[in-house]
Amino acid sequence: MIENLKVPGGVTVVGLGYVGLPLALAFAKELPTTGFDIDVSRVEELVAGSDRNREVPKSEFLSSSLTLTSDALCIADAEFIVVTVPTPVTENHEPDLSLLESASTTIGHQLRGRSDGLSAPIIVYESTTYPGCTEEFCGPILSHATRICTVRYLRGISGQLICIHSTGRTFRTPVSPLK
Repeated sequence: MIENLKVPGGVTVVGLGYVGLPLALAFAKELPTTGFDIDVSRVEELVAGSDRNREVPKSEFLSSSLTLTSDALCIADAEFIVVTVPTPVTENHEPDLSLLESASTTIGHQLRGRSDGLSAPIIVYESTTYPGCTEEFCGPILSHATRICTVRYLRGISGQLICIHSTGRTFRTPVSPLK
């Protein structure tokens, strides 16, 4: 349960699109949370309370404690990092992993500057991709970018936590194939 989760360094959600923004807002109801996106104009719109994807009403922004930024320094001391960047499909029906590569590299570079004494961050990939992508693709990028000999981290992958565009499903009632 989220009530029992202790995240002193907070949560950082990387990617504030139709998956990341609602997820960041849900985390912010319970934990110190930062939403990060490389798109400066997207962050400025969100700070003003406007969501171009129309996923979140302005009232939810106004009542939220979510911190929004396009400054990657927010990643360095996060205890829990959720990557929610899109994984589009190419014309050849192959996953375009360029955004995952960019996000993983950015995270790795920021973790190099992690404060001494912090525990290893947990990095969860929430992007829809093929089985093994986190281990085979994202892991080596993180290892190279962090210079793993000085920074430790834990990584994982999550299935879709919330059913986007589905009424009655929330962060607390996750999508599950199990009945």
